[in-house]
Amino acid sequence: MRLWRLSSLRRARDFDGGYGLSNAGRWNTQGRPVTYCSTVPSLAALEKRVHVTDPSLLPPQIMVEYDVPDDLPTRILALSDLPVDWTVRETLTQNIGDEWLDGGAETLLLVPSVIVPLANAPERNVLINHRHAARSRIKIVAATPFTLEPRLFQP
Repeated sequence: MRLWRLSSLRRARDFDGGYGLSNAGRWNTQGRPVTYCSTVPSLAALEKRVHVTDPSLLPPQIMVEYDVPDDLPTRILALSDLPVDWTVRETLTQNIGDEWLDGGAETLLLVPSVIVPLANAPERNVLINHRHAARSRIKIVAATPFTLEPRLFQP
């Protein structure tokens, strides 16, 4: 499987879960080593876009591509596993992610995207648990300069 993450140039080669250690996210509370990726690069770009209010403040970006062995222990969270209002209940999704991270049984957690919340969509977000030993089998295969399309920021 291939995964993508849009990152700052400075953090592009980091693969230590530092984001989750210093920030809370939709699927984690602060203090847990986790990396967020997407199954397609377009979703990685959109996930970055929703967090940027002023593109002029955005540092140079890199689209990082990962090679992920297909046999890694993986949990898949389907839309049907979540309540209808999950997109507005961040505490709920953080609890789910924290329990998954703390349980340590799987390397990957595939979750629906709030941006594309469709049951059969190929666009999914993927969390990588850096406490899982199999995480070391995930490799960076490309790091390509990437600029978010300016039209994404037009009103």
